[in-house]
Amino acid sequence: MLLKAPLDLAAISFTTELISKGYTADEIGVFYITPCAAKIAAIKSPVGEEKSPITGVINVDLIFNKVYSSFKKEERSSCIVPEKEQLRAEEMEWSLTGGEAKHIKGRCLSIDGIGNAIDFLGQIEDGSVSNFDFIEIRACDESCAGGILTTANRFLTSERLHDRTTKYFHDKSEGRIFDNQSIVRHREYLEQHVFIDAIEPRSMLKLDDDLELAMRKIKNINKICSYLPGIDCGACGVPSCKSLAEDIVQERANTLDCIFVQNTLNTAPENPDKAEKIWGKGRFNKLMP
Repeated sequence: MLLKAPLDLAAISFTTELISKGYTADEIGVFYITPCAAKIAAIKSPVGEEKSPITGVINVDLIFNKVYSSFKKEERSSCIVPEKEQLRAEEMEWSLTGGEAKHIKGRCLSIDGIGNAIDFLGQIEDGSVSNFDFIEIRACDESCAGGILTTANRFLTSERLHDRTTKYFHDKSEGRIFDNQSIVRHREYLEQHVFIDAIEPRSMLKLDDDLELAMRKIKNINKICSYLPGIDCGACGVPSCKSLAEDIVQERANTLDCIFVQNTLNTAPENPDKAEKIWGKGRFNKLMP
């Protein structure tokens, strides 16, 4: 069975709570603040649902820049940080690999990395693996600690979070008592809405009805792939450089959708040596318009 993501269930819970207090659906808006491109895509184009229970998504840089700009304009040398309750160990580790699966009874598995996720889902599809009670799959290596827009080393970030959880696990006085009464009150409703519809497989890629033209497109895809960095970062919105090359050939994307291509074209005229370090000697010339 396929389940809604926890953030969707949280949105449903908050909405239900507000409706029970007398607000109408038109008066309620649930907005999610995140730096994660995958979360943004999941909210704007949900899989297995016609519409996300989350009203909208806001990139964290928008919030940060507005707060920082306001702070600078008022020329404050310091600001009052509101007191907030400390997250529990389980909440701190939720965004790391295994953060969800370890709370589920039964046979569970945690997988991270887009390549590993694709391979494992393929094994599920062909029936070579089965009988799991819960499978947690994250697109990024080390899960959110290794997100494509994070600046710190993913392994060090993961280590710091684990160290913090160990500290608070042994010193529960610094933790907080989790108030889950609002969720418990709506348990029956949530259990009825926890599932998503069946996910239909996408049709196989067909480059063209004309076989000769399709073969030329394959050749162009391979050529474009040789120009792309090949690190499959996903920043362009597709899971791999090959997928981007396929979209470019089908005129659904542009080479400049790759942030590395953008960076190279922007810096190369002033610093060709830097471009060659990025792309390899002589490769940059192939990218010039």
